[in-house]
Amino acid sequence: LNVKRKGCDVLLNDPNKSPFQTISDPRFIEILAFADGTSQMSEGKGFRSRNTFTLETNNALAYTLQGLVELIKKLLSEDHQYVLPGIFQTDRLEGEFGIYR
Repeated sequence: LNVKRKGCDVLLNDPNKSPFQTISDPRFIEILAFADGTSQMSEGKGFRSRNTFTLETNNALAYTLQGLVELIKKLLSEDHQYVLPGIFQTDRLEGEFGIYR
């Protein structure tokens, strides 16, 4: 999901770094399986809380991944040739929070 420019897949010889270009991209299945797996994890309470996410983090991760998949599919169905999901980030926002702290 951290694809920010076209051609990284060729440069790094990694097909997972290619932009999303079709609605039937097999990476969607992997992303949604990961989202489903995290949503079914037990929440982090008690002695084992160091090795698990909190319920809020589980839900946030699952909803974010599902939302990204839907957003990419919507953009591809609206006449976009490809989608670079790495541009959907909050780095600048996080930088501003660092300044404020």
